[in-house]
Amino acid sequence: MPRMTVFATALSMTVTMGLGFGPGAGLASVAHAKPSQGRISQAKAKKATKKARKKAARYSKKGLKAYKRKRWDAAINAFELAFEHDPLPDYLFAVGRAYERKGELFKAMEFIQSFATLADDPADKEEAEEVYQMIAKQLSKTSGEVKVDSKPSEALATLTAGDVKVTGKTPLHRWLKAGTYQLLVAKDGHAPHSGQVVVEPAGSVERSVTLKTDEQAAEVEAKAKAEAEAKAEAKAEAKADEEAAAKAKAEAEAKVKADEAAAAQQAKQEQEEAAATRSMLGWSALGVGVAAAAGGVFFGMQAASSQDTVKGYVDEEFSGSWGQVKGAQDDAGRQALMANVLYGSGAVLAGLGAVLLFTGGGDNALVIGPPGLGPAGLAWRGAL
Repeated sequence: MPRMTVFATALSMTVTMGLGFGPGAGLASVAHAKPSQGRISQAKAKKATKKARKKAARYSKKGLKAYKRKRWDAAINAFELAFEHDPLPDYLFAVGRAYERKGELFKAMEFIQSFATLADDPADKEEAEEVYQMIAKQLSKTSGEVKVDSKPSEALATLTAGDVKVTGKTPLHRWLKAGTYQLLVAKDGHAPHSGQVVVEPAGSVERSVTLKTDEQAAEVEAKAKAEAEAKAEAKAEAKADEEAAAKAKAEAEAKVKADEAAAAQQAKQEQEEAAATRSMLGWSALGVGVAAAAGGVFFGMQAASSQDTVKGYVDEEFSGSWGQVKGAQDDAGRQALMANVLYGSGAVLAGLGAVLLFTGGGDNALVIGPPGLGPAGLAWRGAL
C-alpha cells in the first residue's frame, strides 16, 4: 500500500477527534529504549510477496474501518495481521494510535517506539516524536519514566507492583503508573540484583546495576559472611568483657560492703567490750568506794569512842594514869585520821565509779546497776 495511507489516515482521524500535541520526553531522549526486538527483526528480515501485500492491504482497510467506528480491539487486530503479512512500519504506528485511543498508553508508546526505530524518513520520525510527546504528556499526569540499565547489558529486568508486572531486557525504558515497584535484574551466570523503585507522576527514575558473576558473588558472600562472623565474635568478646567487668565491679563492691560491715561489727564489738570494761571498773570503784566509806564510818565511830574515853579521864569520870590518857588521845587521833582517809578515798572511788558507769554504756546511754542483775537491777537510760 502507498507509504502514507495508514499513517496519514490514522493521524488525521486523531487530530479530528480533538487530540492536541504538547511537550513531553520525546523519542530523542529514549533512542536506546529497545522496543520489541522480535517485531523489529521480523520487519527487517521479511520481504513481503505481492500476494502478502494484497492481504495486508485488505487487513489495513478493515483496521481503518474499525478505527473509524472506535472498535479499537478490532482495529488493533487488523493492523497487526497486516504487519504480519507485510511488515511496514506504518502498521505499527496505526496499532500504537489505536492503543492510544483505547486508553492503553503504555502499549501505545511501545508501538510508537517500534515505528520510530524502523522508520527511515526523518519526517516520519519527527511525526512519531510528536505523537510520543503527546502520549508522554498524558502519562505524566499519573505516571513516570523508569530507565534500567545494567552491566553486562541484555539482562532481564522485572518491575513488580501488586498485579502489575513489567519485564524487558536492559537497557529498559518504560512509563509506569506512580507507585512503588520491586526491581529484579537477572542474567545467566550472574548473581541477581534486587531493589526498589519509587515512581512519581511526571518523575523520572534511573537505575544502573552492575551484576556480579557467580564467582564474584560467591566471593562477596564469603567475605560478607566472614565479616559478619568476625563482627559477631567481636561483639561476643565485648559482651564477655562487659560481663567480666560488671562481675569484678560487683565483687569489689560486695567486698567493700563486707569490709565495712566487718569493720562496723569490730568497732561495735570493741565499743561493747570497752563499755563492759568501763562498767566493770565503775562498779568495782563504786564498790571499793562504798567499802572505804563504810570503813571510814567504822573508824569514825572508833575515834568518837576513844575521844569519849579521853573526855572521861579529863572530867575524872574515869580514873587512870597520864599514860592511859595519852594512849586514848593517840588512838582517837589515829582513828579519826583513818576515818578521814577512808571517807576521802571512798568519795573519790565512788565518784570515779559513777563517772565510769555514766560514760561506759555506749551510744550516749548510761546504765546503773551491777552487771548480771537484769531486770532486778536499777537502770537509768538517758542522753548525756
